[in-house]
Amino acid sequence: MSIVGIKNGFLFGWVSFMFFSIGSSFFLIKLFYPPFKWVNDPTPKSEEFFEKAKSDFEEEYSDYGPFSFADEGFFIQSKDENRFIKWSQIQRLSGFKRDYLTTDCICLLVEYDPDLHFEITEEHAGWYQFLNRLHEAFPSIQKNWDIEITTPAFETNWTILYERDKIFQPK
Repeated sequence: MSIVGIKNGFLFGWVSFMFFSIGSSFFLIKLFYPPFKWVNDPTPKSEEFFEKAKSDFEEEYSDYGPFSFADEGFFIQSKDENRFIKWSQIQRLSGFKRDYLTTDCICLLVEYDPDLHFEITEEHAGWYQFLNRLHEAFPSIQKNWDIEITTPAFETNWTILYERDKIFQPK
């Protein structure tokens, strides 16, 4: 029984010594070099956080992703081909929301020609630039459709934004 007590005391002594040593090291580094940061300040109120979030968004916003645009349409690059789609070929544009349990994802289904379509989501590179060009080509599409379909929660909220010869507004 006394052997166990000695081992526990010995272990506790080492743990205390290591904790004190590491804590002292942190204190001394901060004392002799005050601007040192162990971790960047992640709080949303910090200027560094705000600037990083702003630059990240600007980079994402200006990204064209797989798209390149012309007045009469756009190219979309896939791993197999580079396809040109004219704005006049688009038959229907449908916006909807996917529920990922903890978050939602805004999606846009672009149907062109009789049986061809592609889908782009807010998570894809080029989303913002594609929406900007889409609003230029189809000015009748409500500007904030992507915000409108976010409610109610947990619903798909399928919305036809444009249909050739018909224009639907989100509810």
